[in-house]
Formats: sequence, structure tokens, C-alpha cells
Amino acid sequence: MTLNIHFLGHLRLFQEGKAYKFTVLPKAHQLLAYLLLHRETAVPRDHLAFLLWDDVPESEARANLRRHLHDLRRALPKGTEWLISDSKNIRWNVEAPIWFDVATFEELCQDNNHLSEAVVLYTGDLLTDLYDDWLIPHREQLQELYFTTMTRLINRERERGDLTQAMMYARQLLGHDPLREDVVRDLILMRHESGDRSGALQLYQQFQARLADELGVEPMPETTVVYKAILENTLSIEGRTEVQTVLSKPKHNLPLFPVSFLGRREELSHISEQLGQSASAVRLLTITGPGGSGKTRLAIEAAVQLREQAAALFPDGIYFVPLAELVDPDQIPAMVLQTLQINPKNQDPATAVREQLQNKKMLLILDNFEHLLPATQAVSQWLSRAPHLHILVTSQVPLHLYGEHELPLDPLPLPTDKVIDPTELLKYPAIALFVDRARAVRPDFNLTSENAAAVAEICASLDGMPLAIELAAARSKFFTPAAMCTQLQQRLHFLTGRVRDLAVRQQTLRATIDWSYNLLTPEEQTLFRSLAVFSGTFDMAAAEAIGTAVIPATADFYELLEALIDKNMVRQRPSMQPTFRLLSTLREYGLEKLTQSAMTAQVNDLHGRYYRQWTEAAEMGLRTPQQKQWIEQFSYVETNVMAALRWLFHEPDHLLNCTEGALLTAALERFLILKGYLNEAYHWLQIALGYRQQLPADQQVRLLNKSGSCAQWLGKYEQAQVWHEEALQLSRKNNDKVGLAHTLHFLGNIAGRQGDYATSRELLTESLVYHRRLPDITLNQLNPLLNNLAIVERRLGNLEAAAQLLDEVIAIRRVSNDLLGLASTLNNLGTLYLFQECYDEAAALFYESLTISQTTKDQLSLIASIAHVAHWSALQNWHEQAIRLYAAVATQRQLLNTPATADVQSDQEKYLTQVHSQIDAAVYEQAWQAGSQLTLEAALHEASQLIQPVLP
Repeated sequence: MTLNIHFLGHLRLFQEGKAYKFTVLPKAHQLLAYLLLHRETAVPRDHLAFLLWDDVPESEARANLRRHLHDLRRALPKGTEWLISDSKNIRWNVEAPIWFDVATFEELCQDNNHLSEAVVLYTGDLLTDLYDDWLIPHREQLQELYFTTMTRLINRERERGDLTQAMMYARQLLGHDPLREDVVRDLILMRHESGDRSGALQLYQQFQARLADELGVEPMPETTVVYKAILENTLSIEGRTEVQTVLSKPKHNLPLFPVSFLGRREELSHISEQLGQSASAVRLLTITGPGGSGKTRLAIEAAVQLREQAAALFPDGIYFVPLAELVDPDQIPAMVLQTLQINPKNQDPATAVREQLQNKKMLLILDNFEHLLPATQAVSQWLSRAPHLHILVTSQVPLHLYGEHELPLDPLPLPTDKVIDPTELLKYPAIALFVDRARAVRPDFNLTSENAAAVAEICASLDGMPLAIELAAARSKFFTPAAMCTQLQQRLHFLTGRVRDLAVRQQTLRATIDWSYNLLTPEEQTLFRSLAVFSGTFDMAAAEAIGTAVIPATADFYELLEALIDKNMVRQRPSMQPTFRLLSTLREYGLEKLTQSAMTAQVNDLHGRYYRQWTEAAEMGLRTPQQKQWIEQFSYVETNVMAALRWLFHEPDHLLNCTEGALLTAALERFLILKGYLNEAYHWLQIALGYRQQLPADQQVRLLNKSGSCAQWLGKYEQAQVWHEEALQLSRKNNDKVGLAHTLHFLGNIAGRQGDYATSRELLTESLVYHRRLPDITLNQLNPLLNNLAIVERRLGNLEAAAQLLDEVIAIRRVSNDLLGLASTLNNLGTLYLFQECYDEAAALFYESLTISQTTKDQLSLIASIAHVAHWSALQNWHEQAIRLYAAVATQRQLLNTPATADVQSDQEKYLTQVHSQIDAAVYEQAWQAGSQLTLEAALHEASQLIQPVLP
């Protein structure tokens, strides 16, 4: 049964000729709209979640998406699979029986024989009751298609001589956009052609009044020319549509470019709105951005458009004034006079410029102003004395003048997801620019499925910077995109050009950045090259820790940082706690300058010390109610922490740094295991142990126990035993009660993991005794030990004791918001319920654990949760599903190099034996092979889908 879906106007659904009641959660409308407007492609879940809920944490956004997706499925008619989804993507089912007004409208607009049918469908703009930013381009695209189609209809009927029908279409079009002046002008002409002279004059007068009332502007000169010609009877009926105006476009000296202009449509529109409206109060607009971001080209393209679209505003001309080659701010007036071809005779150039501009209706483009900032007062004087003068400036730094409007220029947009479809990639301006410029040197160059990923990587590695992309594309004559990716590891050396008519500073990327760097004060240069030590983003505290230590004591760190942001050498991401980053090309340049300054060791030592302290604080934070926030923060600083670790250990004989490295490794171990980086954690812990003698005794014990714990996860029980025994001896020697308590706990875990539950209980109980003797010990600190003791009690058959311990631990972990621990304990209690055949209760606990582990991104906990759902499925006699999940778990354990413990392996073998005996061998093998191919995300999805239907 076909579902009719209408998006033109507001959202309406019909089935069998009747309105279909569609009641959903608020953002399900947006979800439906996005999927239908992108119906030919699968949309990543993360993209949808962050698009529709960009103001909440990632986990909440994903949860919102799941809830709204479920609600959308519920609300659509039953019996048809409208949506197709998996763990990664969601898409509209293109086979579903629908009639979609947008699709039909677009299709009919392509057929000259059905244009009139097409425009009937356009009952309003796209989804007028939705206001999402992502919808605007779709809405504007359909608006333009409608206007274009209506114009074609108007022209067709005029050519046929049917003015009545043509005027009807014109009025219909003006019903959607009453201020569409070209259509108004055509309608005035058609009325005149039809013999209705008074109607034509009246229409102009009405339109003139409406413009004055709503916008405070007059009709365009060409419209006024038509009106006057009709008023004075100088326009004959036979003249019809061709009106020769005597209007001349403003004089100009705008440079012409032999290559196309790509992207920046929003910025062009913004400039037109700011400078191209007589009602606008903006008279000074500064385009700011780093060197190579395309400021000059954008300004010239905007000026060309203004000359075409706003000629009446600048009858005295539009002039481009190049300032890059000037060395003295006092030279600017002479350059302006030279551009305007004015001879000042014996007059002072500054005075002559003020007098010449005083009564001019003109647009001046002052290009590359950043090195002439003392001349800003002259600009201010020109504007104050010339009320009709407009100035468009390009500069790496704003002028900071009263009335200035700034247009910060971001890099060109890049794909946010791993898009490799060539057609989709070409929609991104950065990719389109690369392809266009590559074809200039290699005409047979095409974006294909083979090179698309490499081209995307090139543009991303260059941060979407236009000049860098153009220089890279110019190398396509000799390098394939894949080969270029390797070369770009040394961007500054590779990105040079041979275009002789470009300014010298734009012929290489290094020269462009040299220009910007040389504009900095010595103190700003020091701070800039020091901040290059940061990999990726960094916050104010990190920047301050480095910056205040390297700049002169008399300098103000915050003023210097603000200056670097102002000069587009550092980028800021506004938020409650602002973060900063250097573009990749600027960072590479900064690191070169840092090396040349002989400050490399000092700055890297500061960086390493700061992130050691940060990671120690973060590890402590994992034991607080703010655990989730610390996990999220680590994802932002991870690259810097790992860079710090590599630096601290990079000179094996530098004992001070290597000791710092050992402390950092101990603090970092929990985060690396959390992310599933077991081999990497073990590697660094082995290095750190080589420097343990440099540490205080209690820190040695801590490092040994951390190393042993990691070895346990990897199944290296003999090595773990050695390290824990050494920690035990050291603790006893120094009467370290804390060390004894923790070490006995780890030794108890080793025994339990290998199936020696009696020894495990003995050691864990002894650990508990020591823990309870510690001053200020809290129940929350006892939780890990009690949790592991409960596992041993269950294995020994003491189910009641185990349940009591687990209930106690869960209650405390809920109160303290210990999500990492809670996920593990829920699994343990769920397993106990399986032993007691309480399957629904177990399912609820496993599902909650799955949900929590997805939030914390704890890889080992996620794998454990899937394994428990596999056990549960086997006991439900869902054999194939259980086999798939067991296989997926085995694959993930192999990837992380973490074998199952003896008890877990025993459970799995028992359940698999049971399943194997009840299922055909070929079916078993097929299910195992399918499960072994599942990603972790896909396995999570299957586990959740299995367990959801039985939840209360």
C-alpha cells in the first residue's frame, strides 16, 4: 500500500487518499526528513546523532538517535520495512512503496513536457516548519529549481504569444517571492505588451512602495529605466522583452584569473549581504585568515559579483589596491592614488586621498593589510569623511576599528566521515579544488574509487587550506595521489610551485608561512614555536604550562596567545573551556623553528612533565563520580600524552626524563587497557620497569603491580607472578601496608584466573584484612576486591555469599557513579543468575552492562558483556545466535591479544559443547565463520537486539 509523503510546504502523509496520523517524538521529523532527502545513500549513525543532537555528549546523542529511530519505526505504517539499519548505518528502504513529492517534482522539472505539472506540486518551500541548518541548502536548491522552472514556463508562453498564461505564471512565482525583481520587471513589460499601460505603471509603483517599506531601498536602475520608458511612451509594444539600458557597470581594475573559483558560496553570500545592500550599515568588512586560506581570491570574486549585482551602489568604481609589496604604512595613500590613476600634483598624498574619496560612491579592496597595521587610523579617517565609501580588507589580523565587521575564513570543508565515493567527495570544495587544479597539469586526471581515499587524505593532511591544496595538486603531473600522501610527510619541502606570475610568498608553502611568522613580535614567535609541541588540540592550562615557562618574565602570556589567535597562527575552538590547535602545516613549520631555536629539549620536557601530572590526576579521577568526564577528556589529550611518553623515554640515559616516563606509564596503564591497547601498555610498562630503581619504594610497588595486572590481561601469568612477588617482597621490606593490600589482591586474581579458587580466596581474604586496617579506607575503594572475591565464592559454589557481596558492590558503585566497575559487577551478578536459572533477571543486567560499556568505551568490558549474552543465548536454545557471538568474542580477544581466563574459558567450552550437540555441524561452522567476521560494533548490535525483546 503506497504511502504518499509531502515535504513541500509542511510535512504531510497520506494513505489511500486519507491523511495518515503521524505522531512522533519532535526530532523524528528531522530524522525522517534527512533519511528521505538522502535516500540513495546509507547514513552513518554517528553522523545523524551528532547532526541532530550537537549540544549533548556523544553517548546521549547516540541514545537519542536509537530512541527516535525506534519511535519512527513505530509511527510508520505496519507491514513494510521502511528503514534499513545496522550497527553503523541507517538508510531509507528505496524499495518501500512511496510517492514522494520532492522526488516527483525534481523528475518532472527535467522534462520540458511536464513543467506545468511540476510547478503545481510546489505548494511551498521545503518543510517550512523545520529550522535546522542542514536543511537550508536542500530548501534553497529546491527553491532555485522552482524559480528556474517557472522562468522557463514564463519564457515559453511568451515565445508562444500567450501573454495571459505567462503573466499567470509570473504572478504565481511572485506569490512565493514577491521581491524577485527580475520577474517584477518582466511582468511590467508583459502588461505593457498586452496593452495595459496603466497596469504596468501601477505595478512598478506598488513594487517601489513595497521595497521602501520592507527594505528601505529603491528598485534596481534597469527596472526604473523600463518604468520611465513606459511612462514617457518611449517603449513600443513591439519592443517586448528586450530593453536596452544605458546603465554602465562601475569602472574597475579587478584582476582576472585563468582558473575557476570553487567553494566559499556562503562567504560570497555574506559579503554580498554586508556590502551589496544600500540599507546595510556595514562599510568596513575585513576578511581574516591564515596565509594561503584564499582571502584575496575571495575578495576579488566578491567584488566581481558586487559589480554585477549592486552596480548602483558604486558608480565611482570598484578598485583593488595591492599592499603586499609595501614596506611602510605611509606608502598606502600613494598606492591608492596610483590605483585610482589620480595625480596629486604638489599635494600631500594622504591629504589628496582624503579629498578624492570624500564624495565618492566607491568600493576599495585593500589586499594584504596585516603588515601595515599602523595605517589603520588612515582607513578610519577615510570612512569618517566619505559617507558613501565602502572598504573590503584582506588581512591575517583584524584592524580593530570601530564599525569593522570581521569575516574569519575557515579552511575549505572536508569530509567528516570516511567518504570514498567519488561523486560524494566532489561535493566538498577542498576535493573539487584539488581535482580541478590537478587537471590543469594532467588533463586525464579523474577522481576514481581507486584514488578517492588518497585525495581525501591529502586534503585532510593539508587542513583544507586552498594554497596548500593547489600546490599539492600541481604535483599531480609526476605523483599519483597515493605517492603524494607519502611525500606530504614533509609538507614544507614538497609543496613548492613553478607558477611565475604568483607572488614569491605564494610560490611555496614555506614562503607563505615565512611571511606570517615574520609579522610576529619576538615574544610571539617564541610562544608560537613552543606551542608547536602540542599534537592536535590542547587547552588553556596546557598552553599556559608551556608558554609561561618560555616567554620573558615581563611578557603577558594571555596577550601573546590572543595575538597569535588574532593573527591566525593559532586556532581557537570556542566552548566553556576553550581549546586550541595549530594547522598541520603551521605546526610542522613551528617545529622546524623550535629545533632551530635550540629550545626543543626545554619545551618537550615541559610538555612531558605537564602531561605526566595531567594523567596522574586523570587516573585519580577514574575513582571519583566524575569518572565518565575524565574518560572523555582523555580522548582529547591522548595524542599529546603518547607524544609526551615517547619523548620522556627517547634518550635512555636521561634518567630524570625516564623517571618521569615511568611515572607517566604507571598512571597511563589504566587508560590504555580501557581502550584495548594491551600490547602497547605492556611495551611501555616493560620500558618503565627498567627505571624502577629511580623511584621511591611505594612507586616501585605500584609500577610492578600495574605491570603484573597488564600481564594478567595478556595471559602472561608466570611473568605477572614474578612482578607481583617482587612487589610483595618490597612492600614487606618497607612495611608498606597499602602496597601489601594491593599486591595480595593482584596475586589472588592470578590464582583465580588460573582456576585455583581456594588459593585465590585465601589471598583475597588476606588482602581484605590489610585493606580494612588502612586509615580512611572507603567502601568504594574496597569494591574491586569485593567484586573479585564474589567471583571466587561463586566458583566455589557459595552462591548466597557471592550474591550478597555483589549486591553490596553494585549499590555502592551506583551511588558513586563508578561506571567502569559497575559494568563488570553487573555481568558477574548476571552470571550468578544464570546459574540460578533466573534468565530474565540476568538479561536485564547484561543489557545494562552493555549500555554502560558503550558509554565508557571500555573494550574489555564490552567483549565480556557480549560473551555473557552468548552464554545467555545458549541457555535460551538460540544456538546459531550464541555461536555467532562466541565467534565474535574469540575474534576480538585475538585482536587485543587477551585470552579468556580459566573460568571464562571453562564456561564457554561447556556452553559450546551443549550447543554443538544440538545443531548440525555445517550450520555450526557457518554460524562460527559469520560471527568471526563481525566487528565489535556489529557484535554489540546483535547482542543488544537479542536481549532487548525480553527486557521488562
